[in-house]
Amino acid sequence: MRQKVIGIFILLAVVLIARLFVLSVVQSEEWDDAANALSIRGIYTQSPRGNIYDRNGKLLAGNEQIFSVRMSAGNMDNGEINQVATDLLSIFDKNGDEYNNNFPIKISDGKFYYTYDEEIKDWLKSNNISTDATAEEALYALADRLGIESEDRYEIQSEIQNTYGIYPPISVKDMKYTYETEKEEFLEGYGLEKDATAKEAFSDIRESFEIEESVSDSQALKIMAIRTEINSMGYKKYMPATIASDVSDETIMEVEENSSDLPGVDVVSESRRYYPNGELASHILGYMGKISESEKDEYESKGYEASAMVGQQGIEGAYESVLKGQDGTQIVRVDAHGDYVETLQEIEPEKGKDVYLTIDADLQKIAEDALEKNVKAAASGGVFTSEFGNISLEASPNAKTGAVVAIDLETGEILAMASYPDFDPNLFASGISSENWADLQSENPRDSLAAAPLYNIATRSAIQPGSTFKPITAIAALESGFDADTMLQDKGYIRLGDRTFGCVSWNLYRGNHGYIDLYKAIQVSCNYYFFDLITNEDWANGGSLGMDSSMGIEKVMDYAKQFGLGEATGIELSETVISVPTEEKKIQGLQNSLSNVLYANAETYFTEDVYSNDKRLDKDIETIVGWLTEDNITYKKMKNDMLPKVGIKQSQYEDIIQLVLYDYYNQAGWSTADAFMLAIGQGDNAYTPLQIANYAATLGNGGVKNQVNIVKSVEDEGTTQKEEGTKVDTSQEILDTVLEGMHRVTTGEGSGVTNQYSSFPWEVCAKTGTAQKDGYINPESEVDYIKEHLESFGDMTWDEVQDEMKRLMEEYPDTYTTEDTAVRRAVINLSGGKLTSEDLNKYKDKYDEFAWTMAIAPKDNPKIAVACVIPQGVTGGNANPVVREIIGKYLQSISEDYSKDDYKIVNEFN
Repeated sequence: MRQKVIGIFILLAVVLIARLFVLSVVQSEEWDDAANALSIRGIYTQSPRGNIYDRNGKLLAGNEQIFSVRMSAGNMDNGEINQVATDLLSIFDKNGDEYNNNFPIKISDGKFYYTYDEEIKDWLKSNNISTDATAEEALYALADRLGIESEDRYEIQSEIQNTYGIYPPISVKDMKYTYETEKEEFLEGYGLEKDATAKEAFSDIRESFEIEESVSDSQALKIMAIRTEINSMGYKKYMPATIASDVSDETIMEVEENSSDLPGVDVVSESRRYYPNGELASHILGYMGKISESEKDEYESKGYEASAMVGQQGIEGAYESVLKGQDGTQIVRVDAHGDYVETLQEIEPEKGKDVYLTIDADLQKIAEDALEKNVKAAASGGVFTSEFGNISLEASPNAKTGAVVAIDLETGEILAMASYPDFDPNLFASGISSENWADLQSENPRDSLAAAPLYNIATRSAIQPGSTFKPITAIAALESGFDADTMLQDKGYIRLGDRTFGCVSWNLYRGNHGYIDLYKAIQVSCNYYFFDLITNEDWANGGSLGMDSSMGIEKVMDYAKQFGLGEATGIELSETVISVPTEEKKIQGLQNSLSNVLYANAETYFTEDVYSNDKRLDKDIETIVGWLTEDNITYKKMKNDMLPKVGIKQSQYEDIIQLVLYDYYNQAGWSTADAFMLAIGQGDNAYTPLQIANYAATLGNGGVKNQVNIVKSVEDEGTTQKEEGTKVDTSQEILDTVLEGMHRVTTGEGSGVTNQYSSFPWEVCAKTGTAQKDGYINPESEVDYIKEHLESFGDMTWDEVQDEMKRLMEEYPDTYTTEDTAVRRAVINLSGGKLTSEDLNKYKDKYDEFAWTMAIAPKDNPKIAVACVIPQGVTGGNANPVVREIIGKYLQSISEDYSKDDYKIVNEFN
């Protein structure tokens, strides 16, 4: 037995010796590498971004050198770090330099609070949402306030951002406020409990930093701010943290002179994004921003530092990976404590690639200045002054915004694109302040057309195009066999049931255009003529127009698509695309609307056992909404067979039948009224100014629709490659017919803009449009609106309304997510159901008509297409001055007789 034990020990010794030999000799190099890997770290230096230039090489976005103060803890103890921080603070205060203060605990009136909590409360208050709302409640409350019907949180987030330009601080992935996540990470970083109060956290962190008791709380917070910047490097103690950016010369000198007393502190040269032209092309360029919490994982996986600034929106965002370049790397060895030992290797940063745009900076400036001047002149009923002739505009006091797009119609390149109001991207270069950010938000988040400086109307606002759409209806008719010389009588209006459809001349003056042909119809924008065309019927005298049977809504919409309406243009920026109207879309829209009405009136229409049971209510409403797609529903069938199967009160049968059968079911499908509205660019037609500009370019380009681009080339990658243009299924003869009608808009009698071109040096083909937008303009607060007008809504007190609001929100939290949605139902309930939603809207303003102009020039050899919209601009002619100005300046520049050195668009950058 003893021999066996000795044998086992000998065997183990042999194995151990053999293993040691393998580790120390055979695998020595491998384990040396592993040991080195544990002690080697990389310090990254952010690369300068690539520049952005216009088509002629003029700088639009570049980098400027700044000096920053950085500090690393090194081998210093807490006392030493605190002393250096105190000395730095003294230097900054003396020289008026701001330091990075991201410490999220503040003191006000002796009370400690987290900035995270205040940020959440401020955002909720600014959007009239209860400050007790969870992130999920707030998201759906905001959706309700904005009229967003989707229940999908990701779709809601997309529409809030893309349609309304609002960026709620909510992570839809985990349904938490981003500030909550940041707060949790902050506390976790210091080993504190998630529920620690601000005062408790302050005390614990102060103790961990060993800040002396003699230091005041306010001074301690300043020291903590610097310590927080250092701590943000985590285990990378060897990496210096930026304490202050863009410091003054005085600070640079003092830090250098006192370097021996400021261990771990140095001054470094850095680059910062710089936009030399301020607001110029801001919506095209985009801006820089800090990586958000939701983007953190994505960017860190690409090698970004968490504190890096990245492109947001515009070219900065779309071309982030191109503009960023390659960060520099310094390979260093650190000891077991993470302290720096030596530098092993250094790789210099590589600047990002330059991007060249298709826009001309000078023409862009002209477009932006003209657009602003146009909007302001229209708002005041003033005069648009120009070397091409002054233009007096009709007063449109609610006009506050606008957009214009100019395209090289032969190539599809954007020459200029402006949206008003705009912003200065320099505000974002080092991280925007909360005050500046607030100034850039929408004036009224509940109104998607309110002035919002960050919102690019040109690419993201899909709006009814009005009469600018009529050339498409004309082309569809001509392709169906219609003769442009056919004289049709305009009798002013057509009556369908209790509704009339008329020309502007009838609606305003009870006049008509008499007998006119297609050219004249385009010239004077006669609605009646286009009602005839789309329905293939002579409504004045009866009978068919003799076109083939394909003529109708579907054919008109097909041509709209061929011209690029309702389709992505291909531009490298974010754009809104709403497809052309279809019968299926109309029915879906009616179903969504009916569903909303039924939910809003659940207590009125449904029995208590249904409206108090969410699942049953959902099921019954889904059933009722589904009826819109069924065939041959009659009054009798609905009353006797269908309604008894859902939980509708018998006392409400007649009201429900009126609502479902007559207001919705009978509208579920194309009607003559739909045809009339779609023919003149109304109804569900909704397109962006960019799409309208490209459609105009296609008209002037022989029916060839080009892919739009705003990036001309990228450094070392050559010119932007695009798909070949697609040809619209029509002839040049038909296009020439339509263009002749558009030419008469600028030359013939009866057009609202003829006088604006009386002395213009070039012949222009144009089409104006005065588009109507249905609905009411929502006030910022529905609660304030109802309270202001409560006396006119019946015999009820505000206390009663508040009690009913509270009851609704408690009993139906999914339906009434905010006071803005609950207050309307509360008033209706208190009126005993006598008041309707329409009654409650009677004191709200309606949208004024939108002004549109699109134009192509010169007539015989088109070079440029321009489209402009002025929301609430009242009349189409009010959008024409900016269009004329851009065309005039552009054609003036490319003229052989024009030699102004600082403005020559034809001199493209190569």
